[in-house]
Amino acid sequence: MYSICHKKSDGSFVNDEAKEKYEQLQAEIGKTPSPNEAFVNVFGKEHPGYVRCMGLGITPSQITTSTSHSVRSMSSSEANEKMEKMQAEIDRLKKRDSEVDMLKEQIAFLMQMQNSKDKQAMDIESPIDGRRSSESSHQPDDRGTTSLGTN
Repeated sequence: MYSICHKKSDGSFVNDEAKEKYEQLQAEIGKTPSPNEAFVNVFGKEHPGYVRCMGLGITPSQITTSTSHSVRSMSSSEANEKMEKMQAEIDRLKKRDSEVDMLKEQIAFLMQMQNSKDKQAMDIESPIDGRRSSESSHQPDDRGTTSLGTN
C-alpha cells in the first residue's frame, strides 16, 4: 500500500525519501514475521490521535469503535447460525452448478446429434458429383421398364 500511495502515475516515486523508505520497508518485511511489525520498525510508532495512511481527520477511536462494535454486536450463536446459513447457500449453489453443467453436456450432445442428422440429410439429397444426370431417369430398371414407366 505504501508504494501505491507514494508513486506518481508514471510509476516513479514522488521523492527520494519515499523511495528510500520503500526499500527499507521491503528489506524489513523479509526480516520480520509480520508486515505490521516491519512498518513500525521503519516508520516508528503511531502518534497519539493520528492514524497513518487513513487521511486527514480520521482518529484511532473512529477506526477501533466501528470495527470492534460490529464484532461485539454478534454473539457466537448468531455467528454460528449465520455460518450455517452461508454453508447451506454454498451447498445449494454447488448443486445448482453441477445441474447446469449436466444440462450443458446434454445440450451439446443434442446439438451434435442434430448436426449429424442435418449432414446425413444433405448427403442423401445431393448426388456425389454435385449435379443431376438426366441419363439416370432414362435407364431401364431390372423389370425391363424405364424409370419413366414406358416399355
